[in-house]
Amino acid sequence: MSKGPRLWNLEKCRSDNPNLNSLNPSAPSSSTPPSFADLVKTSVQSVLNEEKVKSDVIIDGLAETQDDVENVQKICETLSFQIRPTGVHRMGKQGQGDKPRLLKLTFPSAFDARTFQSKVIETSKADSTSLPKFKCRPGRTKEEQRMYAELSQITFNLNQEARDAGDNSSFSLRESLQIWNLPKNNKGKWMRDRQWKAPEIPGQDASGNA
Repeated sequence: MSKGPRLWNLEKCRSDNPNLNSLNPSAPSSSTPPSFADLVKTSVQSVLNEEKVKSDVIIDGLAETQDDVENVQKICETLSFQIRPTGVHRMGKQGQGDKPRLLKLTFPSAFDARTFQSKVIETSKADSTSLPKFKCRPGRTKEEQRMYAELSQITFNLNQEARDAGDNSSFSLRESLQIWNLPKNNKGKWMRDRQWKAPEIPGQDASGNA
């Protein structure tokens, strides 16, 4: 958030109340820069937060029930997955929209979270599976979520431009924060063009290469 309006209000307040300027004449005009200890603390907190997020799995499209925990237990049983999440809760407020809210699962470790996702992908490919239809993805930090939102808009624009130009290509944003170009080949199948380079946004290499 910009500090411009806050500074403007402060200066206006001082001009309207001259006595404020003499309350603390020795106070510095700018804030004290963070100490080395503060920087280390912030860095450690950032790393811990990233590690915590890696233990999360976000489920999209799973119908809401009276007991999400029991529902997740049944999913784990269907997957023959022995580890159970330590946290299960819906994200967002109830009753907003027709779609079920995202469901966040927190596992004991990042390894458990990745294994759960692999089990979902493997089991969902089976023809005779009782696994409910849903999508799952890794948890994201605030920065990753910001980048995903920006790349989603870029992907939308690319698909819109392709349709307007009559280009037989489809663009897809992957969970790895990469945009893939998928032109349709002579057999009518969408194949990834590995030579194509996606537009970049500041702080993110959005190339289509793995």
